[in-house]
Amino acid sequence: MASQQPTQQKVSSEDIISQKTDLCISNAIVKTGIGFSAGVVLSVLLFKRRAFPVWLATGFGMGSAYTDCERSFNPVAVPGIRVVPSGPSSVSASSNAPQTTFEKLQQKAGEAFGAAKDKAAAGVEKAQDKSADLAERAQDKGREAVEKAKAEGQKLEEKAYRIHSPSEGAAPAGASVRLPGSDCLGCRLTGFAAMTGMGAYSLAEAYKMGAFRRGPLPSGAKARPVWGASLVVFGIGCIGAGVIRLGM
Repeated sequence: MASQQPTQQKVSSEDIISQKTDLCISNAIVKTGIGFSAGVVLSVLLFKRRAFPVWLATGFGMGSAYTDCERSFNPVAVPGIRVVPSGPSSVSASSNAPQTTFEKLQQKAGEAFGAAKDKAAAGVEKAQDKSADLAERAQDKGREAVEKAKAEGQKLEEKAYRIHSPSEGAAPAGASVRLPGSDCLGCRLTGFAAMTGMGAYSLAEAYKMGAFRRGPLPSGAKARPVWGASLVVFGIGCIGAGVIRLGM
């Protein structure tokens, strides 16, 4: 039994052109009418019955119809459409076909994006390495600072212990050891004499001003009770300071 292959009905090119022409004419009539109607409505409602909305809307309708006819008669002009010959060699022909400008730009953009991504990854790795190095350096410096502070503290403790401990040397047994900063006996006596003398002089001047007298003052002397009282207080303070200086 012989196999029957399905036969395809061939359509002549004249019929295809006539069908496309009829479609374009009907599309132009419909879209032009819609544009004209929309222009009339806009002119009446919004533009006070002016003519330019009608012409503008009609032009939009005719332009849309012309675009559809252009796509129907010349599909190659539509962006993104490419005619590939039919047959077993279509795959190889399409693979060996020259790239369009858009494909070249797309390929270059992909390569640039990949290179930028690699550079960004390398930059991130370098930044991480630098941050790790800086952290290690900061830790080392902190440890060194802590060790230096401990060493300085130990030195200060040793100095304080040496100051408060008995001085080393050939001091005789039973002799008093004078700590640094303490005064000698002559210094204390000198301070006591100076402060006591100043206090005695102040008290003598206060006596002349009548601070300790109840009777009349000698001729030529003026009574100054405020200054006399001040000198009395100052003299007593100086004598007390001299006594304290002697005991220190």
